[in-house]
Amino acid sequence: MAPGKQPPQYRVTLEQVSGEEADRLLGAAHFRDFHPVRCSACQADGPFERRLFRIGGARSREPDGTVEVLVRAHLARQYGAQHVFFRVDDTRYYAETARCVRCGSTAVVFDIEFTDEVLRKVAELTGRSVDEVRSRLEELTRALEEQDRARPSGRGGRLFRRR
Repeated sequence: MAPGKQPPQYRVTLEQVSGEEADRLLGAAHFRDFHPVRCSACQADGPFERRLFRIGGARSREPDGTVEVLVRAHLARQYGAQHVFFRVDDTRYYAETARCVRCGSTAVVFDIEFTDEVLRKVAELTGRSVDEVRSRLEELTRALEEQDRARPSGRGGRLFRRR
């Protein structure tokens, strides 16, 4: 930033999305395929209570990341959210958190579920066949699982999940 220039000012609003709108968004493929998979506190793989917040007053992905910092800080303070994920649907910007129903922790890990539809999209974008994409993801998963086993905590999860 140039000397003497003020940082951008934001009037960011957060509104929790619930009911039919939340159901519609969380049921959409681009929300459904990236979802809570494991609680870091108790290692449970569900169930999870998901919270979705509409972010107002900001463009998605502000260049300096200020909006994300503000939203993460607010959700941590207000809801104890340890993990916050950002999403875009059309022109609206959202933040999502989850809480483990089993232990109450908000340290919930999200991951992508590589459904056949997602694999087809990746194959199309990369110019590879679905089988090549699946094979490469399985190789990466094995390598990551080996790295996780080598860590002192021994904790880790699967990257590649099939429906």
